[in-house]
Amino acid sequence: FYMIVGLVATDGGDIFIEDNLVYSEDPRTIPGSQDVLGLISQGDVIVADNVANQTDCEIHAAIMALDNSFVVQNHSSGTPRGTLTVVGSVIQRDRGDRGTYAGGVLVTGYEPDWQYDRRYLSVGPPFFPLLPRAVVLSWEE
Repeated sequence: FYMIVGLVATDGGDIFIEDNLVYSEDPRTIPGSQDVLGLISQGDVIVADNVANQTDCEIHAAIMALDNSFVVQNHSSGTPRGTLTVVGSVIQRDRGDRGTYAGGVLVTGYEPDWQYDRRYLSVGPPFFPLLPRAVVLSWEE
């Protein structure tokens, strides 16, 4: 049985993440976890600049920002907020800003920690668009 199963989608607005958004069963420690969540925004998916997100933020989800980016609100102001951990996947048109650096040191925003949820190779959130197999057409670093 699924502990968390869902899809949140917008048809023109943004999705704001106001606090940690984590599964009941963390797939990093419980590989058989059946918790899945998809976030699909016609606009941006935004980590809100609020009190709850001032020290680290963790998100477990497949995130898709169709028209733009997965981004941190006010990423270039304030002090460092710690680590932004995403356990899942991020699909976006343009890479969103998450923080600023000076000399390789985080000055504002978050240090990213992306961890792909390998369960998405075979199963995903309900109604979330999945490809049976990805093909790399080009790659640039």
